[in-house]
Amino acid sequence: MKKLKFFDKVLFFINSLVAFALLLSYLLPFLPPKTFSALSVIGLGAPFLIVVNALFFVYWLVKIKKQLLLSLLVLAIGYFSFGSLYKFSQSKMSEDENNISIMNYNVRLFNLYEWISEKDT
Repeated sequence: MKKLKFFDKVLFFINSLVAFALLLSYLLPFLPPKTFSALSVIGLGAPFLIVVNALFFVYWLVKIKKQLLLSLLVLAIGYFSFGSLYKFSQSKMSEDENNISIMNYNVRLFNLYEWISEKDT
C-alpha cells in the first residue's frame, strides 16, 4: 500500500471492513442465531454489502490497482454461497387445470417449550 494516496488508503480500509462484514454474512446461515444474535443483523444488510463491494471493485478497476482483488475474491466467494442466503424457486407452473395444490402447516413444535397452558382437544 505504499503507492496509494491517503484517500485511497482510507478507502481501502473501508473496503476491508465492508468485505469482512460481507464474509460474515456469508457464514451466518450456518451459525445458530441463538448463539450469535448480534451478528444476525448483518444478514439483513447482505444485499447492501454486495452492492458496496461491487462499487469498490469498479472503483479499483478504474484506478487499475491490485486492491480490486479483495472485492473480487469476496464477491466470487459470495457467488457460490448466494444460494444459502436467498432461495429462488425454479419450479415451473403447471398449465393443467386439473392439478391440486395442497399446503401443509407443520405446527408440531408450536408448543415445544409448553408456553401454551391449554391441552389439545
